[in-house]
Amino acid sequence: MANVPADRRYARTGEWARWEADGSVAVGFSAPLAKEDSRDDMLVLGLPEVGRTISAGEEVESWESVLRAGYYYNPVGGQVTAVNEQVSDDPGDVSFDPYGTWIFKLKPSSRTDFDDLYDAAAYTASIAE
Repeated sequence: MANVPADRRYARTGEWARWEADGSVAVGFSAPLAKEDSRDDMLVLGLPEVGRTISAGEEVESWESVLRAGYYYNPVGGQVTAVNEQVSDDPGDVSFDPYGTWIFKLKPSSRTDFDDLYDAAAYTASIAE
């Protein structure tokens, strides 16, 4: 299991949220969500539209890896302000560097959603169960 960075918060569904210096929130995939084994590279990753308002817990877009497919969810409610086009072009970045690769950024509606997420220790304990 990769080291879970303490500078962000985590949703039960495996997405991470990092509060940025400018007050935005960057969103990405945790290592367990991004890649469960060495054969499970990300192949396709949908990005939300800039300007879209998404509630906490709302389905954002779909993803597909070698072994599975699904949807990812927004951990913090707010309006999308930026998307990482690089991950759309090369979604394998999410598999190889999940904690260094953000998917989208948003202007949060409030700090409450962020504060309600797991911290690194609680998230590590939840995935160990």
